[in-house]
Amino acid sequence: MNYYLETDQLTKTYKGRTVLDNVSIHVRKGDIYALSGLMGAGKTTLLKIISQLALPTSGEVRFAEDIRKTGLGVLIEAPGFFPNLTAYQNLAMRKRALGAGEEQDIRELLSFTGLSSWADVKVRSFSGALLKRLSVSMALVNDPSLLLLDELLTALDQQTFHDFGIILRALKERGKTVIISGSRPEEMAKYADAFGFLENGVLREEKTAEEIRQSLLSHIRITAQPMDKVKEVLEEMGIFSYRVQNDSTLLLMERFGDIDEILDRLKENGVQVQSSYPIYDAAESYFGVTSAGR
Repeated sequence: MNYYLETDQLTKTYKGRTVLDNVSIHVRKGDIYALSGLMGAGKTTLLKIISQLALPTSGEVRFAEDIRKTGLGVLIEAPGFFPNLTAYQNLAMRKRALGAGEEQDIRELLSFTGLSSWADVKVRSFSGALLKRLSVSMALVNDPSLLLLDELLTALDQQTFHDFGIILRALKERGKTVIISGSRPEEMAKYADAFGFLENGVLREEKTAEEIRQSLLSHIRITAQPMDKVKEVLEEMGIFSYRVQNDSTLLLMERFGDIDEILDRLKENGVQVQSSYPIYDAAESYFGVTSAGR
């Protein structure tokens, strides 16, 4: 298969209502894939089917072979904890239940999720943020190659959001593949390599982060002299959408894909090019448009 995980026309109907409608997502190995959509869009249902916690009405899920060997790490809705046991004891019980062996050291795992100082504290005293850290620890206890983390970045305080970003990057560095879901794509954009946008059970589009960045590319700032020669060369190339800021700075508003050719042409004509720098619109401008129709 070409993808690490893919779904093929997954459909789920429940009590006469179509919750998922022919959804096909494509996740590459080592990517952080952000599944975005408002509440009720079908995100949790899709993750449940991928994790085999629910069955589709039709369609199928296809996994790479090593996912089958290592299993999945799953955080969907609130996992059950034993409130009178410590964080360490909860993870130890989870590890035994999964037959996870000795590969994943529990205290190392608690350190990874920021729970070192809470390892021997009973879970009944945990705040919501601490419980979410413990939930992520539970998903990691069998050292899976694929993680499904539903609403991972939702309703977090600033410190926990920052820490989870560090965790996501560390997981990627370790070669893990992660699917996160949420209703705020502009927040997930800080970490995601690709996006799938769900609306009322329908997958509206999939985009790589690079494709989104290109759609957000507003202009390229070119610093070069002499400016009269820069304008002359651009217009000889049929480029007229630009704005001169000063004697050495020009904003290119078109032909972004030809920037290497443009710079080479400028240099060939005796222009001293000091720098070229892409300027992007804020991610919210893309996601705001995308979200407006949901």
